[in-house]
Amino acid sequence: MSVHRCLPALSRIAAISFVVLAIGPAPDAFGSERKAHRHGAGTLNLAIEGRNVEAELEAPGADVVGFEHAAASDAEKQAVAKAADQLRAGATLFVFPEAAGCRLIESEVESPLLDEKHHDHKGSDTDAHAEFHAHYHFRCDRPGQLTHLDTTYFETFPAAQALTVRMITAGGQSARQLTPKTARLKF
Repeated sequence: MSVHRCLPALSRIAAISFVVLAIGPAPDAFGSERKAHRHGAGTLNLAIEGRNVEAELEAPGADVVGFEHAAASDAEKQAVAKAADQLRAGATLFVFPEAAGCRLIESEVESPLLDEKHHDHKGSDTDAHAEFHAHYHFRCDRPGQLTHLDTTYFETFPAAQALTVRMITAGGQSARQLTPKTARLKF
């Protein structure tokens, strides 16, 4: 089933776009708008509507695999493949309360590092700042029990230092910062 057909009232793109537009650019630690790619800092856009949870994760390649250039060695290629598998396992990275009965319906992972053609673009801006983009669709049997989300993102990707979360729920829009010490997002 396509992610685009999973949310009848809000499409995945509309929900995530609404969060970003409604909240605006996320401030960094110094209060300025985050415009540039920063190592150690990823973004999670989250939209919750009824039984559906849509999430979009953007993370620098340096945080996920330790580099942002085309994988040259077998070890680097294996690191990229492993990271993509870890990112696809959204139910492991993002854990909702068991009482909510949430399950991962679909996940997608994209990155220039996964594209063999990426090898031909050494020295380009894409090569210098390769990111991973992951999209997740969860469905929850008891959405009234959605009180928080725990993440193993920082344990899975130790180079990650912060995850800026932009969120829209029935209660409104908000933005929060998760770190290795504060890896629980309360709704």
